[in-house]
Amino acid sequence: LGLRVAASGCALRRSDGEAVTVRSVRRSSWALMATTMVLIDMEGVNYLDLEGSDMLNEIAKNMKGVGVEIHLTRVKHDVMEMLMQNGVDRTIGRDHIHSKVFEAVEWFNHKAQIVA
Repeated sequence: LGLRVAASGCALRRSDGEAVTVRSVRRSSWALMATTMVLIDMEGVNYLDLEGSDMLNEIAKNMKGVGVEIHLTRVKHDVMEMLMQNGVDRTIGRDHIHSKVFEAVEWFNHKAQIVA
């Protein structure tokens, strides 16, 4: 199992440095790279507009399609409201939204132990 962490405030990128977009997720080799979970630290995101919310929703759907789970951590109240308003929280899964980074990592480690 593999975990990738992306900090907010920078573009989400794969391990090879290519930016993650809806198009690149559709054609990417994420599933072949043994990545099963991407944790996005949203601490630096103070505002999320409809376009950003839609893009995150589309990326989450496409990632699921290749077997990669999206997890969010440290999501601010206003950003969370936008995610809930647009259904992104349901796409990602409420249990995949964590208040602290270490909680998400513990969740990942627990899941990895069950699989192993």
